[in-house]
Amino acid sequence: MSLVPTDIRYAVRRWAARPGLAITVVLTLGLGIGATTAIFSVVDGVLLRPLAWREPDRLVSAYIVREAWRTDPALSFNWNSQFLSWPNFRDLQKLNEFESVAAWRRTRLIAVWETGDVAQALNATSNFLTTLGTGPYLGRMFTTAEDDTASDSILISYEAWQRRFGGADGIIGRQIRLDDASRTIVGVLAPRFQYEGEPPEFLLPFGNLTAGERADYNNSFRVVARLADGVTLEQAASRIAPILNGGQGRNQRTSRLATVPDDQFGPARAPLYMLFGASVLLLLIACANVAGLLLGETGTRRHEVAVRRALGAAQWRVARQMLTESAVLGAAGGVVGVIAAWWITPLLVSLAPARLPRIDMVAVDARVLLFAVIVSGAMTILCGAAPSLTGSSIPPIDALRSGRGLARFRSRSQRLIVACQVALAVVLLAGAALLGETVVRLTSQPVGFDDRGLLAVGVVPRQRPLLTNMPQRAQAVSELLARIRALPGVESAAMTASPPFGNSYGSNSIEVSGRPGEPLSAQRQTVSDGFFTTMGMRMLRGREFELQDASRKIVEPALPGNESLDSLGVAIVSQELERRYFGGNATGQRIRFNRMWLDVIGVAPDAKSRQYTDEAAPAFYVYSKQMPYIAVGQFVVRASGDPTALVAALRDVVTSGDSQLAVTYVDTMRTMMARTVANERYRATLSSAFGGAALLLAAIGLFGLLTRAVNERRLEIGVRIAVGAKPGDVVRLVMREGGLLVAGGLLAGVPAALAAGQLIRAQLYGVGPSDPHVFVLVSAVLSSVACGAMVLPAIRASRTDPISTLRAE
Repeated sequence: MSLVPTDIRYAVRRWAARPGLAITVVLTLGLGIGATTAIFSVVDGVLLRPLAWREPDRLVSAYIVREAWRTDPALSFNWNSQFLSWPNFRDLQKLNEFESVAAWRRTRLIAVWETGDVAQALNATSNFLTTLGTGPYLGRMFTTAEDDTASDSILISYEAWQRRFGGADGIIGRQIRLDDASRTIVGVLAPRFQYEGEPPEFLLPFGNLTAGERADYNNSFRVVARLADGVTLEQAASRIAPILNGGQGRNQRTSRLATVPDDQFGPARAPLYMLFGASVLLLLIACANVAGLLLGETGTRRHEVAVRRALGAAQWRVARQMLTESAVLGAAGGVVGVIAAWWITPLLVSLAPARLPRIDMVAVDARVLLFAVIVSGAMTILCGAAPSLTGSSIPPIDALRSGRGLARFRSRSQRLIVACQVALAVVLLAGAALLGETVVRLTSQPVGFDDRGLLAVGVVPRQRPLLTNMPQRAQAVSELLARIRALPGVESAAMTASPPFGNSYGSNSIEVSGRPGEPLSAQRQTVSDGFFTTMGMRMLRGREFELQDASRKIVEPALPGNESLDSLGVAIVSQELERRYFGGNATGQRIRFNRMWLDVIGVAPDAKSRQYTDEAAPAFYVYSKQMPYIAVGQFVVRASGDPTALVAALRDVVTSGDSQLAVTYVDTMRTMMARTVANERYRATLSSAFGGAALLLAAIGLFGLLTRAVNERRLEIGVRIAVGAKPGDVVRLVMREGGLLVAGGLLAGVPAALAAGQLIRAQLYGVGPSDPHVFVLVSAVLSSVACGAMVLPAIRASRTDPISTLRAE
């Protein structure tokens, strides 16, 4: 054991004498270890850490599935994840297969009266926390009576307690005004409480829900249940089927039961594991680079090793010394990697899409540091094993004579390592190209409107009367629209139930004139006059809504089949609705929804509603002023200049004076659109970073190999020049050697990249995993960079002085 400190001291002195090589190795290892550790911290925080709930694998979520909706563009977004009704929930509570069944739903943003801001809240049943296997941090949960009876009780999040009340003692029993109503705080949630989606600030009881919200047609309740002991997921699924299954035709429904971990984290698993795999490939490239550098270093030590062996040093002793030298570099690389991970991890978190679950749990902690230590040890063994065994295994007499056997072996090994680096770089570059093109294909699609200079604004009532008095609320929103239109810099503005890419479009069953009784579906949007002008959507036929349309009342037919009405409402339909349901010009025709007939006065172009991947869906627009019971609370605003310059003014105009409204968000349309491809952009960005790093490391490895090869073959090159070889011949010689390595790497890397592409097929859009142009591009980029790495060694070789070289030999 006393020899170990001696080996370490010798290793430190040796690398101090070779600072260039040592720094290169340490930084290369640090890059690989840092990137892998940072990605692991994300994977660990999001996927690997146990959930805060008791036995989370026994928690399940129940959904209604409508298979017929799967191919319907207006309904496909919700075909297998429809929520349950209140009667459904009560029926599930009676089953013995569940230990407990709880319901919850995310409410609209509620206004906090004291501060004028808005907050996220959940309605939850009294057994919500106990079903999850947790409880409040302070106070109590709701009582069972509060599931059915109105109450002013509320639970507040730990973070809201700290922020709004400074963590003050005596929080239980304090009053807070929400939506202009007084609420009593009865409990505080555990720190960082988050079940799904955005963490709520408040929990509200179910007893405050209206009769309409509890009706059997209102499927708005999320259900989470805990399986009873000994009950499997399949058994529970078969028991809920008779309760939730039913219906006929396009409304036929079945049921689906999923574990909470699969339900919440399933979509994130494949992308994150893909990124982790990419980081491991980058680490292997870094390892190969270091192994090549250290293997090349053994050539300069053959005489030293021969002397030590001749003086009696055993082979294992020499190997241990060389492995210790690798370990010193590995430890230094591990330290650099940890430092890099401390810097890279917050960057990864800041770039991550907001919807990535538990991204706030990501941190470089003891678990991540342990991973870094293990990786550093593995890299030490992988990088140092071949050089130490190779350098210590050459017989002393061979090393003292010429070392050519060692040189040949080392040269073959280094060439193999460089070819492997190129192959791995091809895999990473191909993945980055595929994911990058996916983002380009997504965002280059026509969306049906002009997003330049466009903003979206959301508002909610700050006073309880506006929650129930729809005409009064509609009047307040209409007056606000007038104030927005009067702002300097506003070109036009309109109200809407939901702006495009706002993810809250409604869908309705409709009937069209000439096709009575046929079940059809379409997306519905409620908008004000000026909406299409503001959105930059030029009418294809007919006209937009006008103020005089407000005088036309919507009348229901007196009897089924009686469609002879003196006054009708008006609607504008999308081009896809016209094509599907009318087969021609829809203007002058009629559609009916919710037993109300509407005259079609115009046809608008198709527009994406939720995300770039939306197919053209049948859609129709109704006029907000004809429906006073629909209080539209969002706006689209077109700026005459920079839209971001209007953000502060828009917030001020909503909350100025004695405003009864609060702002929920002000975003540019491009920001909202970018948010829908945040997952794809995140994957493409990180993959591109890994691909670029891999390309750089492969180029460095190739450059180092050719530089060393030129140095070792200087006598041969000198002789060639002496007997008449021209500089161009020498350049071609070196370039050909490097080109063969690159070609070998490409031949091995392309099939590997094709196989890897199949693994990420589900994450691609508009491009296939084997599209030839991707691999042509990757090969061209890699070959160009490789040529750049080969040029300098080739030029140096061509300038060899044969006389000086022959004299030195």
